Amino acid sequence: MNIIQEQLEKTLQLVRNWPPERQQDAVQTLLAMHESGTSVYKLSDDERQSVEAGLTQALRGERVSDDVMDAFFKRHGL
Repeated sequence: MNIIQEQLEKTLQLVRNWPPERQQDAVQTLLAMHESGTSVYKLSDDERQSVEAGLTQALRGERVSDDVMDAFFKRHGL
């Protein structure tokens, strides 16, 4: 088993201990990645700026409520 496979197995073991709702989020994320193919996704400039803004907010301790995230997932079919 290579290092990536080992990391994946360790991560999946952690996910198995998450609450069911959180596990469902992980499943949906992985399925979306699978359905998009195996090529590496290249962020657009706008996407990169959004990610950087979100990371900056997270570092400041700013979080989005579960209700807002639920609405986001529903809006995007996740």
